Amino acid sequence: MMGITCLVSAVILTLTACTLWSQSKNPAWTTATGAEQFERLMWKALKDKNWVDLETHFSSNFVYLGSEGKMDKEQVMKALRTFDIKDYTLGDFTTTPSGTDIICTYTVTMKGTMGGQPIPETPTRVMTIWQQGKAGWQQIAESDVPMPAATK
Repeated sequence: MMGITCLVSAVILTLTACTLWSQSKNPAWTTATGAEQFERLMWKALKDKNWVDLETHFSSNFVYLGSEGKMDKEQVMKALRTFDIKDYTLGDFTTTPSGTDIICTYTVTMKGTMGGQPIPETPTRVMTIWQQGKAGWQQIAESDVPMPAATK
C-alpha cells in the first residue's frame, strides 16, 4: 500500500511541476528544447546583430540554397551582416525528427533592409536541418522560397 501511495504522490508532483514550471517564453541556447526555439533564437540574434551566436550555430559545412544559388557558411555570414532587421514574424512551424537531426519548416516575413535596400515584405517558406554535435545544436542546411502571391 505504501508503494502505491508513493507512486501516486510522485505522479501528482510530476503533473503539478509541469503546470507550475512551463517552458521559458524567452529561452536561451542552453535551455532551448527544440528546433522551433532554435529558429526563434537565430532570428533574434540576426535582429540584434549578435554575429557570435549566429556563427556558432551554423555548422562548418553548412549549405544554404535559395533563389540566388548555393552558399556556404562564410558566404551566408557575409550576407547576413548586410541585414538590418527591424521586425519579423514567424509562423506555421512544423518540426520532424529524422534520426539524430531535426527538420524544421516555417514561414517568415521580414521588415528591414539588406545591403541598404528594402526587403520585400513577402512571406517566405523556410526549411532548416538541425544536427546535434559536440558543439551543441547547429544548422547544417537551409533553403528558402518566397511564397507565391496566391498563397499569402
